[in-house]
Parts: sequence; C-alpha cells; structure tokens
Amino acid sequence: MPGVRYLLDRFRPAGAPGPAGAAAVPADRHRSVADEVAPILAALAEVEAQCDRIRHQAREDAERRRAEAAGQARTAVARARGEAAAIRAAAAARIREDTAAELAQLAARTTAEADEVRRRSGRQLPQLVSMVVEQVRADLANLDGSAPDSHPPGRGGAAG
Repeated sequence: MPGVRYLLDRFRPAGAPGPAGAAAVPADRHRSVADEVAPILAALAEVEAQCDRIRHQAREDAERRRAEAAGQARTAVARARGEAAAIRAAAAARIREDTAAELAQLAARTTAEADEVRRRSGRQLPQLVSMVVEQVRADLANLDGSAPDSHPPGRGGAAG
C-alpha cells in the first residue's frame, strides 16, 4: 500500500510558482522504477534457477555422502567386532598359556616339597616306629601288669 508521502508527491506542483505551465499527468515514480528493474530481474531469473539447481544438486550430493559414510561406518564397526573377537581369543589363549606355566611351576614346587617331606619322613620313620612300638608295649604292660618283654611272640604282644 502506498505511503502518505507517495500520495502527497503526486499533488506537488510540477514547476516553480508563477504562470501555469503546460498541463500534464503527474509522474508515477514507482511504476517507472518497476519498469526499469523488470529487465534486470528477468535476466536474474536464469541465475535464480541455476542457484536452485545447484542447491538441489548439493542436497543430493550431501545425502549420497551421508549414505556412503553410514555404509563405511557399518563396515568399520563390523570389522572392529570381528577383530575384537580375534583379540579376545588371543588374550584368552595368552591367559591359558600363562596359567599353564603357573600350574607347571606350582606342580614343580609341590613335587619338590613332597620329595623333601618323604626324605625327612624316611630319616625319622625308624625312630618314630621305635617310639610307637615302645609306647604300645608300655600301654600293654600297664594293662596286664607285666613287663613289656614278658610276652612270648604270637600271644597278642608286639613282635620286636
């Protein structure tokens, strides 16, 4: 809608004060500006259409690149999951090997300790057997009231 100033501009005198000049229709400046700019805007219509085509192509390219990136990401994730399984298997094998080595060391230490116990018991066994036999004879003697050596062999006494 035209402003008040525009309306007032239409009724201004065309010339300086004085005798009347030739009669004329007031100029429509807005119409003349639109007539001047119309060819320029018409020439820009092709540029505008080209800009729309470029934007459309850019959207398509962006969507294609997003789809490609998503595919690459899925491939990378699948590869990583496959590698993770192999890495877990290798770690498990390494742990089994370490555990087997520890068990072998433990078995060797246990065998050495058992051998030491056998040696000590082999040295102490005759003395311990002798002590047990003497204690049994003493307990039997206390039950019968007789001396430990008084029982003949074969009568329930301990054989010497």
